[in-house]
Amino acid sequence: MTTLSNGVVPRGAGRDTTALVGRRVELDRLSAGIAGIRSGRAKAVLLRGPAGIGLSSLIAAARRELSVDDIPTLAVNCDPADTQLGYSALRRLFAPLLLRGTVELDSPLFNDCARRAVPVLFEGAESVSYPILDGLHRFTRNVMAGGPLALVLDDAQWCDVGSLRWLDFLLRRATDVPLFVLLAQRTPAVEPSGPLLAELAADGNCEVLEPGPLSEEEVGDIMAAVLPKPPTRNRSRHFTEICGGNPLLLDRLLTGVRLDTDVDRVSADVAAASALGRLAGQPEHVRRVAVAMAVLGSAQIELLTALAEVPATLVASAMTVLGGAELDGPAARAAVLDEIPAVELARLRARAVWLLNDAGSPILQVAEHLLRTEVAEPWQSALLRQAAVKALSHGTPEAAVRYLNRVPAELVDLPTVCELARALAFVDPHEALSRLRGALVETRFDPLGHAPIAMQFALTAVVTHQAREAIPVLVDALSRLPDTADRPRGLLRSTLLIVGAQDRSTVRMVIELARSMSEPGGDSVSDIQTLAGMAVLAVLDGQHLDTAVSLARRALRGPEGCHGAARLAPALVLQLADEVDDARALFDLQLEDTRHRGDVWTHCVTLVARSFASQGAGRLTEASADAGNAMEIVRRTPWGKAPALAAMAQAAVMVETGQADRADSLLDGVDRDRLADSVWEWSTFLLVRARARLARDDRTGALRLLRACERSLSEVGNRNPASVPWWSDAVEALVDEGDLAAADGVIERVGEQFHRWPTARLIGMGLLARGTVASGLTAVELLTGAVDVLGTAPAPLVLARAEYRLGLALLRTGDTKGTRQHARHAIDLANRSGSRRIVAPAQRLLVAAGGRAYRSSRAAADTLTGSERRIAAMAAGGVSNRRIAEELFVSLRTVEIHLTNTYRKLGVTGRPELVEGLGAVAGESP
Repeated sequence: MTTLSNGVVPRGAGRDTTALVGRRVELDRLSAGIAGIRSGRAKAVLLRGPAGIGLSSLIAAARRELSVDDIPTLAVNCDPADTQLGYSALRRLFAPLLLRGTVELDSPLFNDCARRAVPVLFEGAESVSYPILDGLHRFTRNVMAGGPLALVLDDAQWCDVGSLRWLDFLLRRATDVPLFVLLAQRTPAVEPSGPLLAELAADGNCEVLEPGPLSEEEVGDIMAAVLPKPPTRNRSRHFTEICGGNPLLLDRLLTGVRLDTDVDRVSADVAAASALGRLAGQPEHVRRVAVAMAVLGSAQIELLTALAEVPATLVASAMTVLGGAELDGPAARAAVLDEIPAVELARLRARAVWLLNDAGSPILQVAEHLLRTEVAEPWQSALLRQAAVKALSHGTPEAAVRYLNRVPAELVDLPTVCELARALAFVDPHEALSRLRGALVETRFDPLGHAPIAMQFALTAVVTHQAREAIPVLVDALSRLPDTADRPRGLLRSTLLIVGAQDRSTVRMVIELARSMSEPGGDSVSDIQTLAGMAVLAVLDGQHLDTAVSLARRALRGPEGCHGAARLAPALVLQLADEVDDARALFDLQLEDTRHRGDVWTHCVTLVARSFASQGAGRLTEASADAGNAMEIVRRTPWGKAPALAAMAQAAVMVETGQADRADSLLDGVDRDRLADSVWEWSTFLLVRARARLARDDRTGALRLLRACERSLSEVGNRNPASVPWWSDAVEALVDEGDLAAADGVIERVGEQFHRWPTARLIGMGLLARGTVASGLTAVELLTGAVDVLGTAPAPLVLARAEYRLGLALLRTGDTKGTRQHARHAIDLANRSGSRRIVAPAQRLLVAAGGRAYRSSRAAADTLTGSERRIAAMAAGGVSNRRIAEELFVSLRTVEIHLTNTYRKLGVTGRPELVEGLGAVAGESP
């Protein structure tokens, strides 16, 4: 038995060798599938990926191994023209057998019901009826009578429906024959093959391999093999970015630069040579038009006529010579403009600004041209300021910063400074604060002008984790306002609530302030911000659930001009209140809004919030995606707090998915000194880190962190046990340590607050904590209540913990049957959510109760077809195979095949284990 190449590429290798770099996993899986048919096992592999990702290279490698192992192989490349022709691929597959001139209808290939395949194989029939498919199935088995067989279909996205139906029919019935089926599907999926290939992929006997893009290291390996000298890391990264890790695109790129050192220069030189080549030997009017096109970046005849000072008829003919708008490329334009004297180029650029403005061109287009010339007129400075406002509204703050930085210093007024700071807040918030400090000084004698700058300073300070500096600024601004300034006072007070809730040194002060304030009755921006701040502070203050939710919902009725915390805070409150659908809808709207406005910081914070919300709802895949996106964003920003938020969200997912070591390492990189001043983030950090330690069996370290979390919450006056539920983890850890008295003390300290936040999640968690500490039948009663209550809450992972603890309590009372049932429930819940944290202890509990190691029947049962599920349920209920066949009007062999598939999918060996493992699917408990 040979094995496929491992993808290691020697120096000086060619395309045939480098094609398999980075494909070790796929090659190993293909080898395993080919090896399996030697022992009489059928195997299907579906290779799936975009064009150029290397599917054909993998097929070629597999065919080489099949050839070395003397395994007969029938192969076909599906054709788009054949998509609508029934059984086209099948007939082409078997053509080598049927065209030899020796195959007659009395051949052994057509024994038994295989004769039903004749209309398809010889007469062009297209029916996908059962008799036809059954005949094709028997014909294929007869072909394999002499030994193993491999079927290979490349470009399977173009495969016809009949052939795919045959393959699906075959694979479901050929588990006991030496058959290897290999398909390659280019994505995206197309009709009508896409859904059929998806069905085939869902079969338990079909393995899907999706080769990903080449990594930077793998691209570097290929470059080192084919280029004259090894690439630097930066160059490898650059090539990876250009080709996107696509092997085919990389090959084309390397072909063009094999004798050069800079791919950018190669690309630029090609474009420049093309542009200058079109100008060579052309008359003066063509050159002038080319220069005008390069300056304007436009092919509008009216503008070109004015800038080039050439008649319109000659402009049109010149554009024909130049190839229309082909000078739009930056390299081509640069090549043309390099030929122009600097003074002349400056004159043309300045004139282009006037022409574009007079023509009513879009303001952003005129502003981009102003960046390339001197800003000499007041109207041009005003245009840049207007363009900055437009850029911010379009979600491009970087462009706004560019425009405002071009305003001449002598024309920079206070509104321009504030507008620049607003743009910088998204790009460089530290620089924004610096500009605003100057504006605060400049307006110190103008209370009404000072107030909005103070608010802008405070909201920007939150981004840089400097809320502590902002609070005195807001208080001072409030003190300066005249008694009649109701609107700015309302805005300052609402900002004070939101910003003050961020810092440990000020949160108690704003809690007291919120208590003293009347709920606003309007829907102005200040009213909405006040309601949002009061809602969050009501949570911290331990006020009743109904109060906080009412404030949050009222805050949602505000005008469209409300952004940021005014929208995010109500979503957080609703999430905490277990109104998860409404909260998720708000998170989605907030992300859409921040993406549109270019508010990257709020976008990142909202991703983190949605990640934690998804974790609470047991949607760990979505949670990981949001946390990963947030991490990717913050790697490119100068923020102080957002990286910690993103890291905590990512680490929390890692803990649940069995990566506690990675989570701990990720949290090591968090700036804890800056984080320790925060209200929410510090306690959340301590809880996530404690859970990582618990997952690593370091209960001592975890309990130390959980006690610090309790102190942190107490110091800021957070009295809501639902906000950061450290106590739930602490109780379980203390009980596992044998310190029941300490666990009781924890419950006593937090239990009195439960009635203020009566969600099913919190009530269930309270019962779980009390049941964990209790013993005997009292523990069983409390934990049964916890399971019942949590079953109505959107908290599957907490429910899994309750199921596990209930199983443990039942084992201590001698109820092994009940223990096994609840241990399996815990495993099912965890696996459905993608969690691994509770699975190992639940597995150990199951074995201790006399059960077998369990693959999660519910997760596995999701792979059963409808027929398999029905037959399995009847078999688990004690109905014989023959009776099942009679009741379902199928053959006895069909029942046997379905049960065989079910045993394989559920990982059991017969009916006794089916009853034990199928659980809820069969409708019975063991």
